Amino acid sequence: MSKHSLLVIDDEADYGSINTKNEEDPTSINKKIRHILSLFSKSAYVAYTATPYANVFIDHRAYKEDIGSDLFPKDFIYALNSPSNYFGAKRVFEEKMRRNVSYISENEIIPLNHKIDFKVKVLPEKMMEAVQVFIINIAVRNLRGYRNTHNSMLIHSSRFTDVHKQIEKYVNEYVYNLIVKIVDYGKLPLDGAEIQSEEIRQLKEVYNKKFNLLEFTWDIILKEICDYSSTGSGNEIKININVVGVYSKSEKELNYLDKATNVIVIGGASLSRGYTLEGLSVSYFLRNTIFYDTLMQMGRWFGYRSGYEDLCRIYMTEKKADEFEEILNVTEDLMFDFKLMSEKGMTPGDFGLAIEENPDSALQITAKNKLKNARALKK
Repeated sequence: MSKHSLLVIDDEADYGSINTKNEEDPTSINKKIRHILSLFSKSAYVAYTATPYANVFIDHRAYKEDIGSDLFPKDFIYALNSPSNYFGAKRVFEEKMRRNVSYISENEIIPLNHKIDFKVKVLPEKMMEAVQVFIINIAVRNLRGYRNTHNSMLIHSSRFTDVHKQIEKYVNEYVYNLIVKIVDYGKLPLDGAEIQSEEIRQLKEVYNKKFNLLEFTWDIILKEICDYSSTGSGNEIKININVVGVYSKSEKELNYLDKATNVIVIGGASLSRGYTLEGLSVSYFLRNTIFYDTLMQMGRWFGYRSGYEDLCRIYMTEKKADEFEEILNVTEDLMFDFKLMSEKGMTPGDFGLAIEENPDSALQITAKNKLKNARALKK
């Protein structure tokens, strides 16, 4: 293959391609990438990642005769600027008001550090509120002219499949009962609907609390919910919001069809990397991880939210929101160094890169086996 040139593009460059073992016996994916590159007289490896922490700590001197050098970005690191319409960590967590964040109590019914045999007996109050917000969001997007677009909600509150299954069951029941009540009473005169139905009264309270700047009045919203949320009636009623578990051995599969799909997605690790949730507007996030990269990759709510950014809500503890902000500040410092290095015309090996880790914080940059080449320096 000496006559041919090769370009390898790695779009998850901080994950499987990092060598987390000794250089004498590299991890499988790392070894195979390096071997493929070594087969060509001219080859280039271009790495993309939203969380470049582990890449900075690849050993720039590592070399094996049969597969060549490790994947340290020796030639350049280029920091891409976020487009103005990108709904990213800076927009969500840096603002003092954090208008897109709704706090969950540390004493929620599902504790952060629950075990594999944890039994879910009822849905947390804030999770039910998040579902209500999602139901209103769909109505608002429809009224804004986005009827033919997908709408998604994420519930990421455990790392255990059995807990996901329990949550899926309870959410399914809650959504069904809520929509049936709304359809049964929602077409009554407003006062009558609220008197007859506790569910409609609660939904209106959520509307008043979370949507006070909305351009549509409550009566218009309620009518739209009644129109979109179900088809049929009585025993033949079909709810137009699907609840889907995305985890191992799940009986359902998440498919966005040609027609608009409204879906509540429940899952854990399977949703952390490379998983796109179309039209995601509500996230209920209750996970406990200490690594910068893992936490940022769990943020499925980052993305482009044109036309409904004001509707986006992320439910999490205040402590978790503070941790996201801490990582944001560290990442901005790292991006500044990347740009400074580029302006000076220096390579990463010449410049020397560092990532700040707060000794008073529980957060760590990345897994220890990705930090094996790092040295601790005092600021």
